[in-house]
Amino acid sequence: MRTPEIHSIPVVIVTCIFMLGSINPAYSQTESRTDSSKYWTNIGVGFSSPEFTALGVVFSHELKNEKNILSIRFIRAEEIRIFSSPSNAHWDLGVLVGVIRKKQRGMVSISAGGSIVGGKKKEELTGGELFDAEYSTKNYTTVGLPINSQIFFTPFSHFGIGLNGFANINPKKSFAGVLVCLQIGKIH
Repeated sequence: MRTPEIHSIPVVIVTCIFMLGSINPAYSQTESRTDSSKYWTNIGVGFSSPEFTALGVVFSHELKNEKNILSIRFIRAEEIRIFSSPSNAHWDLGVLVGVIRKKQRGMVSISAGGSIVGGKKKEELTGGELFDAEYSTKNYTTVGLPINSQIFFTPFSHFGIGLNGFANINPKKSFAGVLVCLQIGKIH
C-alpha cells in the first residue's frame, strides 16, 4: 500500500474539518433556541511574500460565538517565475483563535494560533543563465505561528466580500500576504 504524499494530507484534513464544522445540531420544535453562533467559509486569491511576487489562495472555515472566532485555514502560495525554474512555494494549515467585532454591514477580526507549514525553497543555481536559470530546491515541513486579520463588507445574510491579511512566522521560511476573499455561510 502506498503512503500518501505530504501535500495531499493538508487537503484531506481541511476537507474533514469543513465537513465537521458545517454540521448543525437538530432541535425540536418545542424547544426555544437562541443561537448567536455563526459560521462561514472564506475563499480568496491574492499576493504573498517574498516581495509579494507569489500568487496565493486561501480556504478557511470560521466559527463565531459572541466576540470570539475560531478559524481553520489552509493557505498556499507559489512564486510567479517567468524566466527561471523552479519557484519558491509555501503552504500552511493552521488553527487560529481570536476576537471579532461584527456590525450590521461588516466585520473585523484578528487571530493567531498554531500551524503546520511546508513548501520548497530555491537553493543553488544549477544551470542556465539569466533567462533560463535553474535552481535546486529543498522541501521543508515545520511548525509556525499563523496570524490573520480580516475586514469584510457583509450586506447580505449569507455573503460578504473583503480583505484578508495573513502571516506565518516559522523557523524555515516566514511569509505574509494580502488576499481578496468571498465569504459564504451563516454570516448574520
